[in-house]
Amino acid sequence: MTLITFGATIPFYYESQSLWYKFGIDKTLLRTGKIIGNTTAIFLLLQLVPTVRLPFLVATLGVKKLLFLHKITGVLLFLFGLTHATLILLPEGLGNLPIGKKYWPEMVGMSLLFVFFLQVFFGLFRQHLGLSYRRWRIPHKLIGYFSLALLWFHVPFVSESFQHTVPLTAFIVITVILVSVIGFIKLRP
Repeated sequence: MTLITFGATIPFYYESQSLWYKFGIDKTLLRTGKIIGNTTAIFLLLQLVPTVRLPFLVATLGVKKLLFLHKITGVLLFLFGLTHATLILLPEGLGNLPIGKKYWPEMVGMSLLFVFFLQVFFGLFRQHLGLSYRRWRIPHKLIGYFSLALLWFHVPFVSESFQHTVPLTAFIVITVILVSVIGFIKLRP
């Protein structure tokens, strides 16, 4: 909860230039979109936790509940990502879509949203599509790690908020800690 609260405060304490020229509902939509975007990034980082099957979590919840939590969080990630993109684009209007080399961080974000969609779609409809768990699991895992890479290229570059030391350092530290702990657990004998 502390991470989500921190992520939600970034657009207030480290306001990006895009908020400087917005007023009224447009400013509210844009700021809310940024808050939801930060929350989505935190959920994506935390999405790794149920997949590691930490012994205390397995003992407390069991494997089935952990996998169910992973699935529900995945659906929420997609819905949050879609809401984030919508709230960011609404104040600008669809005629002003950020497309082109200059907007590569935004395009990475849209790619990440598409990857979320694919992960959720194939996760929910895997059996209906005739994909066995074994055949689906490896691409799902690889695409999940690819999502983290996309997140790393989207978050620090899309908003001036992350050009400030505190948000950028927090993003790096949280990611490094999570990936290190999970890597340690996965690689232990």
